Formats: sequence, C-alpha cells, structure tokens
Amino acid sequence: MTRTKKWTVHEKASTPKYFTHNGHFNTDPNKISKNGNGKFNWGRPGDEYMDDAEYTGAGRRNLNHALNELNLAEKLEDCNSKLDLA
Repeated sequence: MTRTKKWTVHEKASTPKYFTHNGHFNTDPNKISKNGNGKFNWGRPGDEYMDDAEYTGAGRRNLNHALNELNLAEKLEDCNSKLDLA
C-alpha cells in the first residue's frame, strides 16, 4: 500500500468563507438582513418597537353592539312571551 501525498502538499490559505459564498461580491454578509444581528437575523434589541406602531389590527367585535340592541328591543316589543322571541 502506498502513502498518499494529499496531506504533505501545503496549499495556499483559503479565502474567507463569508466573502466568497454569501451575498454579492465584496459585500459584508452582515448587511444582508437586519444588519446580521442576533440568531437567525432577528435584529438588534429594540427593533421590535418600530414594528408595533405599524400594527393596525381590527378592534374587538362586540356582540352587544348598539344596532343589535335596537333589533332586540324591536323584537321584544313585538313578542308576547319568551317563546315568541325566535
């Protein structure tokens, strides 16, 4: 069995991993998403406060809305007993 020469050959220093594989050529990979801060690029602490102002969710839907109360009042006037409500 012969010896391999694979480990005796001194190769040149490899290029930095991040500047050859991620993002555009000669760009810092940390600037790709949220400046590369935190695990999985979640961003810097405090970035979530800016997101809170953009939230425009709908308010709670009440079952006792004023229109529903008017409809109930009309139905109560029309019926004679509790069984006629439906």
